[in-house]
Amino acid sequence: MILDAYGITLVWAFIVLYSIMVLLAANRVAQQKTTRERPLSFLLLLHLVTFYLTLLTAYFLLSSWKPDLRDLATINVFLIVGSFVTIVEVPGFILISNQDDKSVEVLSEVRKNLVSITFNFDHSLENLQSLQRANKVRLGEQNVSEVLDYFVKSCARIKNVDASLLNLTLSEINLSIREVSQQSKHPFPRLLDILSLAGLSFLIAQLLR
Repeated sequence: MILDAYGITLVWAFIVLYSIMVLLAANRVAQQKTTRERPLSFLLLLHLVTFYLTLLTAYFLLSSWKPDLRDLATINVFLIVGSFVTIVEVPGFILISNQDDKSVEVLSEVRKNLVSITFNFDHSLENLQSLQRANKVRLGEQNVSEVLDYFVKSCARIKNVDASLLNLTLSEINLSIREVSQQSKHPFPRLLDILSLAGLSFLIAQLLR
């Protein structure tokens, strides 16, 4: 298909539509309540800027070549996929993995002090209070802040350990550790499901033929 005004309009419409989708996704991620995914909004914006720069560079380098609509579509797809993987997926995976590793580390430290509080009360209670102060946001995001706070205040008040309350708190901490360890580290796990269900990889393969 020879590239004419209609083809150029289609290419620009695709670029504008994709830009709107990325901006909406970045805005939605920025409004997330947890700090785990919030940095992805910056990566999405950086991906969009990178896409524009590489697109302009590619068009400048190929200015002497007269591509048709299929060639331009192929270039756009390659640049989108390449910049998305490089700017969003890989760094996003690393950021989320580091966040989850830190959460598991904090929760494991909490669990260790919960176990030791029965035979080293004062020291373990002080450690739990320090962990609460230093990781207030993180513990809140893991939904263990309230039960841990109730346990710590109970111990401080009665100067002893309530066995049933300790078991409940330990169960919540263990459940949270398991959930954090098992959850997907991919920046957009639903995107993988969508691509799989829609068979987009097959459509792209057909487009690039």
